[in-house]
Amino acid sequence: MVGTAAYLESRILSADPVELIAILYEQAILSVSEARECLARQDVAERCRNISKALAIVGELDGSLNHSVGGEMSMNLARLYQ
Repeated sequence: MVGTAAYLESRILSADPVELIAILYEQAILSVSEARECLARQDVAERCRNISKALAIVGELDGSLNHSVGGEMSMNLARLYQ
């Protein structure tokens, strides 16, 4: 797990803005997948942690939208994130 965290940190530190968005999407999808696995194991606490992580990521994506520059695309993404 330490190796995975170090790799992710390295990716983040060297990423351009588009890659950062891709990383956020990957992590959100991973968190939802892990939450589903926790649900199957009836591990409520871990499921909640993973769902909270996914929601926090979506919140960051939503908060990063620039509606004055992004126009219709940013409005569509905002609706998706909601």
